Amino acid sequence: MKKYILIFITFFLISCNFNSTSQNREEDKKEAEKITERFYYFIKKNDKENAIELISKNLFKVTPKEKFSQILGSCSSECGEIKSYSLNHWETFVVKGTNPRSEYVLVYDVNRTIKNTKEKFTLKKENDSIKILGYNIEF
Repeated sequence: MKKYILIFITFFLISCNFNSTSQNREEDKKEAEKITERFYYFIKKNDKENAIELISKNLFKVTPKEKFSQILGSCSSECGEIKSYSLNHWETFVVKGTNPRSEYVLVYDVNRTIKNTKEKFTLKKENDSIKILGYNIEF
């Protein structure tokens, strides 16, 4: 009988997932903001290569690097250079434990020299670093 109880407990522990979730925590937002701030820093310096290093490889499965670089160039020529930006809206969802997952959405109002834009970043933690998974620009 003890053998069956031990097998049951072992099976139970192996099949359990121990996770804790959190939504919209300020510290999670700040962690994601570090990435978008670096992205804007590189874009302001016209350093697309370093900006692209912050992008997830999964985004490039949908939009090749060359096309993404063209989009950044088109935005700069049509809307102008970035003068300032401010966070308009944000959401975070973080799961820690057996099945960790971290997802972030940050929306910025961007003041540009020609035309202002609204820019939405979707970010995801990959391994131990946050990467930009989606980038949407509204003119």
